[in-house]
Amino acid sequence: TYRQVVQIATAGLPAMVVTIIYTLIVYKLRQLKVPGHQTDVTLRRREQQNKKVLKMSITIVVMLYLSFGFYLIVQMLHINDSLSHLLPSDQFKLFYASFVMLYMSLVSNFFIYLIFNDIYRQNIKTMMVKYCCACCKTQTAESRKRSEDP
Repeated sequence: TYRQVVQIATAGLPAMVVTIIYTLIVYKLRQLKVPGHQTDVTLRRREQQNKKVLKMSITIVVMLYLSFGFYLIVQMLHINDSLSHLLPSDQFKLFYASFVMLYMSLVSNFFIYLIFNDIYRQNIKTMMVKYCCACCKTQTAESRKRSEDP
């Protein structure tokens, strides 16, 4: 029916697009030729980086399929009235769990990038230090100002 087509399009299409994009990224990295003479060390480091990108891409796509898949299965079961044997409260819990899984896929990308990408991790650390230091300086300045005021 129309509702099934819409569900598949809204869940399946983004997953397919993400899969295609990450496949193209990995393909482009493997095909990229670096100009100049490459030593064994740089070739080994490049191969390690390509492996990390491949692992990260696979992890992101798998997480996306797990979360979208669970959501899509629950929606299809509901549309086909296959969940009618469950209590309404249990149906609600199942829908809620599918939504949490769906949105957790978005949150999980942040942590996947932190695990697999050294530059991303270093930039987050730098940003956190700057933010924390800025907060500490502001709080210290405010506390000094309060102590100076009679």
